[in-house]
Amino acid sequence: MVKIKNPIIPGMAPDPSIIRVENTYYLATSTFHWMPGIQLYKSTDLVNWTLIDNVLKKDKINLQGTNTPGGIWAPHLSYDIETKKYWLAYSHMVNMAGREFSSNSYMMWSENISGPWSEPIYLTSIGFDPSLFHDEDGRHYAAILEWESREGYQSPGHIVIAEISLENGEVLGQWKRVTQGFTTRGCAEAPQIYKHAGYYYLLLASGGTGYAHGVEIGRSKSIMGPYEPHPTGEPIITSSPRHLFSLGDPDAGHFEMYNPNSLIQKAGHGSLDVKSS
Repeated sequence: MVKIKNPIIPGMAPDPSIIRVENTYYLATSTFHWMPGIQLYKSTDLVNWTLIDNVLKKDKINLQGTNTPGGIWAPHLSYDIETKKYWLAYSHMVNMAGREFSSNSYMMWSENISGPWSEPIYLTSIGFDPSLFHDEDGRHYAAILEWESREGYQSPGHIVIAEISLENGEVLGQWKRVTQGFTTRGCAEAPQIYKHAGYYYLLLASGGTGYAHGVEIGRSKSIMGPYEPHPTGEPIITSSPRHLFSLGDPDAGHFEMYNPNSLIQKAGHGSLDVKSS
């Protein structure tokens, strides 16, 4: 059995997205204001990781005028078995200060994990943290946090899913909300879809990015839901055992959620290793 010593990637490597193609693991992380953007790593044992490259070079992205802590958020890495292409979905967060919200999401593809990567394909501007899911029937879907900035609405809001075209990013139909009655801690973000034994599994981060951060999961026979939450009604991973409903409530100042007995703090925004080959 392989013994893993954490952290497997030291330093700044937030929002990990991991996949396995044949016998190699690949992992992408956020870079925010760092340039070049989106770090890609590879490993054969989940212990030793090597930096492959950064995807977003100067000719792919311009971060000028991006508000702190904006930049490149939450890249999602996937592999389409049918076309043998790697895909990256990510958000360029321009500004979310006060009432202003400006975030554009894109996707890129490559036939080789080391590149070259395609030009960014525009996806949507309704939120952030997009992910892609390639279904067995050849259809493709995007999931993303929907941000609603009007007064009287929750922000962050809900997770939405829509069928999309990989050729041009066109949304085929409408976005559908799928997290009503699902998440228990609020601030749902970073949605990721998996399929196993006839069920679609929706993994998401919740509770905000502070000490109440956690990972929740639900399942459904239909990709469009409704999703049945985990039987406990609580996150499957969190460093804070106490419950904090933080939908629409900035969580950064909730220092009372700190758990001194946990070796890993703010344990949220997770990803599952799913083999694609």
